[in-house]
Amino acid sequence: MDTKTGKIWWGGNDFAQTRESERGIYCKIDMYQELSNISDSDAEIESNYDKMDRLFCVCKLIESFGDNLSLLNEAGVVMNDYLLRGAFDKKFKSLAIRNAYVDELVAKLIEETNNYRGAEAYQVSVDFQNWWKSDVIDLNYYKDENGNHILEKPNAVSVNGTENNIYDLFKGLSPTLAYTETKNLSLSNAALNKKENQWVIRTIIKNSRNGILQNQQKDLMITGIASATSNTSAKTGDPTQFVKNIYAGKYNDTKPKVGFVLEIILACISLLTALIGYFKAKKEAEAAVKIEEINKEGLEIAAEDNARKLEASIEKTKISYKYFLYGAAILAAISLLD
Repeated sequence: MDTKTGKIWWGGNDFAQTRESERGIYCKIDMYQELSNISDSDAEIESNYDKMDRLFCVCKLIESFGDNLSLLNEAGVVMNDYLLRGAFDKKFKSLAIRNAYVDELVAKLIEETNNYRGAEAYQVSVDFQNWWKSDVIDLNYYKDENGNHILEKPNAVSVNGTENNIYDLFKGLSPTLAYTETKNLSLSNAALNKKENQWVIRTIIKNSRNGILQNQQKDLMITGIASATSNTSAKTGDPTQFVKNIYAGKYNDTKPKVGFVLEIILACISLLTALIGYFKAKKEAEAAVKIEEINKEGLEIAAEDNARKLEASIEKTKISYKYFLYGAAILAAISLLD
């Protein structure tokens, strides 16, 4: 998998024609690949590859049974049983042998699901079944260009006439939002204010018409940070460590400060320009989205349904919202230089 282009690997599928469950899993596969790229630990790389194998099999099961919820549930039971029986706990002499083995597993999992023998025939882990429900069953839908949940595969679409999609752009932008995932890090009042601005950006992205769920954002952020630091002496995929490294000046030699600011702002604007495309009204009579409330303590924006309370001139709303986004983007950008 080539993750150096900033593109996310979608398993040969068109981004717009993937289910929400698949999007989350591909984000995780991309994350483990990038973490492997910056790791010097053979054991860690092996562990990451094992996780990628499992996630890949899950995607293939979704592709095969996503149109039949009953079979998709049974596929989860079969997958759970294979995990507990150690089908994924193997050592391989080469990547080619690993890939061939995983392909065989996919075929067996599909066959076993088609010949399901009843729940009592399989071993079950409650944790895995809970994950299967939340990340596979509950997200077993597509999104149309307006973010509506639909069951039929939509037509392929592009953002602003390009092949880029919001996930690609967020992956490149994500290092600018690192404060939102920092833990046990003492921040100045100014930095805390900037952290709040970054949460505004993340919530806008979540609530956009075809937005990215928060857990997916978190995985993309780890990937983006790992990619951004891969050619430095302070490689990391951890947002907290990334911010610490910035404070310690560990990236000064590889990214001149002024260039870093411009690069971040351009990335922000690229993403938010794409988001504006999602917010455009299909018809002249349709009111644009207005953010009603920001809870400063919770750092959350009211849900989009509740935000559509005030109608205004569509063109006026578009312009004001556009500049709000750009202003927030610049605030997020400069926050890494506090």
